[in-house]
Amino acid sequence: KFFTTLGIILFMSKYTVQDEYPVICVDVIVFNNENEILLTRRAIEPQKGKWSIIGKRIKPTDDSIEASVKRGVVEETCLVVEIENLVDVIGDPKAQSLADPRFYVVQVLYTAKVVAGQIQITPEADEFKWVNLDEALKENLAFNHHQLLKIFKSKKENNALIPVERSKYTEMYGLEMSYSQNLYPRLAVDSIILNDHNEILLARRSQWPYVGCWDFPGGHIYVNETIAECQKREVMEELGVEAEPGKLFHVYADKGQSPKFMDVAVFYFAKINSTDFVKNIEMDDFAFFPLNKLPEKIVYHHDRALTDLRKYLNL
Repeated sequence: KFFTTLGIILFMSKYTVQDEYPVICVDVIVFNNENEILLTRRAIEPQKGKWSIIGKRIKPTDDSIEASVKRGVVEETCLVVEIENLVDVIGDPKAQSLADPRFYVVQVLYTAKVVAGQIQITPEADEFKWVNLDEALKENLAFNHHQLLKIFKSKKENNALIPVERSKYTEMYGLEMSYSQNLYPRLAVDSIILNDHNEILLARRSQWPYVGCWDFPGGHIYVNETIAECQKREVMEELGVEAEPGKLFHVYADKGQSPKFMDVAVFYFAKINSTDFVKNIEMDDFAFFPLNKLPEKIVYHHDRALTDLRKYLNL
């Protein structure tokens, strides 16, 4: 197990060729007590010398996506932060050259506030400055970080920031997890489909893992599609009906939630045009369940999302 984990870490540090899945990154807008944003000047390529917010890849050794955020801030600035909000998830292969010139990157954007530590120069950042949001938007920022700040500004003005609190699967926190496939984290787009009675649509799996267990319609995004395109494709593949993507609900990524790899599950609401579902190689049954009478066998510890959905709907 030691050599498996070591191999994952070494291989990830040498990631040079895009495979069929996007790279998953966390980006974080860090605030101080004066509500100023931290900008760091990049000390490494690509875009060395440009100012940026903090961004890091998720690692399969991270306990959770929130742990990835906190690790990234420490590695780049030596600051300790408390995460406050989920802002958005951004993924578009047409904008690859802007987000990262090397890979198609799906970015999970958060806000956080400094709670401890002192800024120190690191191998990744050689200068720092605190600026207000309007000043930050005037900077020629690295990658697509100007766009990320504009997304944050719009979400904040429309009261659309998502509180970071969520239910977590913590049994593997602090422990080694040997995944069966793929050395890199993978991002799945899952659909929350409710009927007029606020009953949730689930599908029963007929493939490993979790054969016979109930799942949300969804699956992993490929490098040739946006998040919305992935959501539509997966609903069609698993239900046989068309879907209209809705707003972001939350992101669930805890070590061990999938036996295959570090899985980042992004949940969106969706509307479907029919309930004439079609059995397929992945799903052999479909049903709407009241959120207080769910089946016992739920895949990937997605009971976390169902628990939070009940709270969201005040049920």
